[in-house]
Amino acid sequence: SFYWALTTMTTVGYGDISPISMVERWYTIFVFLVGSILYSSIFANVSILLQNLDAIGNRYRARMDAIHELLLFFKVDANVANR
Repeated sequence: SFYWALTTMTTVGYGDISPISMVERWYTIFVFLVGSILYSSIFANVSILLQNLDAIGNRYRARMDAIHELLLFFKVDANVANR
């Protein structure tokens, strides 16, 4: 049943080539697990990368807002502020 659950979960299908002996089944289960771990780690890394890109943008916008507030506080001329 563990083999069936992993085969279903990883959506590799059942096909006409399937493990027959217990050694083949354990090898297949091991390969399924390794594939699942690699698959999930790739998606986790992509997710972290996208979050970091958004964090960089947020930090940039926060700095620009702070500069804008500073220019308003010191009443800097608009022509100078737009440079």
